[in-house]
Amino acid sequence: MNYILFFCGARYNKIFLKLKPIYMARPILSSKRDNEKKKVERRAEKQKRKETRKASGTNSMDDMIAYADHYGNISATPPGAYDSRQSTNDNNSGADNNDRQSALKNIKGRVEHINQEKGYGFIKDIAKTDKYYFHFSNTSDKLLVNDIVLLDLEHGRKGLNAVNVRKLNE
Repeated sequence: MNYILFFCGARYNKIFLKLKPIYMARPILSSKRDNEKKKVERRAEKQKRKETRKASGTNSMDDMIAYADHYGNISATPPGAYDSRQSTNDNNSGADNNDRQSALKNIKGRVEHINQEKGYGFIKDIAKTDKYYFHFSNTSDKLLVNDIVLLDLEHGRKGLNAVNVRKLNE
């Protein structure tokens, strides 16, 4: 190791000298040509990987896109495409619509929860395990927990809501 002598200062007629080691830069092992060759090889490898990804076609953006309808259901078809398919089946769409509408009317349920202060509650469908939100403004009678009711369903912001809730006399 090489050392350099540094003058640190003088005090009281004494000279202070200090030896400090010299750290040499490491020698260059590769030339510019070698570096250029490595760069070209890396670019070629990257291009090869890119071509194999394109050829496989599995990582395209179209494969990663999912659509959600206004009820929160996720599907692979965009909402516009789904609606256009519905309108092309005009011969069955009227019958299907009537079936759906009749399925949303006169459902029998049991009152699960009521919040008197805020004016809402939840009704559980007796035939299924579904629960539906209702507001007191959509009821004709005063309801209590565990009352059996008839209700109609309507699409709301967060799903199906119970409307036209009537107490059953049993």
